[in-house]
Amino acid sequence: CPPLTNPAEFIVEVVSDGFCDQEGDGGRGVQRGALTAAFDTSPAAKTLHAEIRKHVLLETATIKPAVERGEIFATTFYEQFRVLFRRAWNNSRRSPVANHAAMGRSLTMGLLVGVLFRSVGLGEAS
Repeated sequence: CPPLTNPAEFIVEVVSDGFCDQEGDGGRGVQRGALTAAFDTSPAAKTLHAEIRKHVLLETATIKPAVERGEIFATTFYEQFRVLFRRAWNNSRRSPVANHAAMGRSLTMGLLVGVLFRSVGLGEAS
């Protein structure tokens, strides 16, 4: 890493392959191109591209029949509700302080509205 350079920014510049600002890069653009070219020819890149293709094909195979049936979403309403309810339930279990705050807020608002409308009668005259 060059002196007086933020190490995180230097790493981003090295791996970004010229997408960052190249003003004053001191000729590191050649190194960035070489790094990208070396990765593109590596077995890791081939494995990564194969995994991406596999996932894209799986998603397409899953979504396409639902779209052909005229469904807007690839999953059912029940499945979406179940996942979101479980997420909310886990979130509420993990933060008891937020639950107490919500309960306190509800009680406070209920008492406030009750006090404001305490003397209001049921007829129009009041």
